[in-house]
Amino acid sequence: MPGGPDRAAPATPSPGHAPPVRLATRAEVGALSRMLARAFHQDPVHRWMFREEHEWARGSHRVFAALMRVLVRRGSAYTTGGLEGAALWDEPGGHPPLTTQAVLAAVSLWSVGWSHSLTVARGLGQLERHRPEVPHWYLGILGTDPDHRGRGIGAALLGPVLARCDREALPAYLESSRPENVPFYERHGFEVTEEFRLGEGPPVWGMLRAPR
Repeated sequence: MPGGPDRAAPATPSPGHAPPVRLATRAEVGALSRMLARAFHQDPVHRWMFREEHEWARGSHRVFAALMRVLVRRGSAYTTGGLEGAALWDEPGGHPPLTTQAVLAAVSLWSVGWSHSLTVARGLGQLERHRPEVPHWYLGILGTDPDHRGRGIGAALLGPVLARCDREALPAYLESSRPENVPFYERHGFEVTEEFRLGEGPPVWGMLRAPR
């Protein structure tokens, strides 16, 4: 998570079968935010943010929509032709004034109340403090629609920015809140740098990829 912190673990695509990836548009924000809400329904970090099902139903898609509006405008939100998945990145040097964590915390406020929202904001603040100090691309969200998992969509969505990282000699960084997702990211060159907890929230694994 944003992520915002975590994302569904998709399979690596077979050669020649990776779906085409493109930049998302403003007109697709609503559909993609609802898709991401389905993808992250059981994600530990997002279910810590929205403790009750009615909070999740009321606020989850708003969180993703707010984040997507920022990143679509910046040209760092990717999807596939059928909107089966999305990858949302913060570009190097593009974090202030709207980081992924700030957007998630601010929007969650309207759905879970002041007290828990402050707890969430403090927890998400841990993410910012653990991010690399050197310029890097940050993968805030990678999600695949549950009906389309296992088709290599997640791997394809990583492709454009990881290729850019290699061309420009920049690292990439993410946090995973699911230990079962770690091997997927390792196959794409990420390595676990540390494990830490979001305050009173769940543990996450920071992962860094050096350019190839």
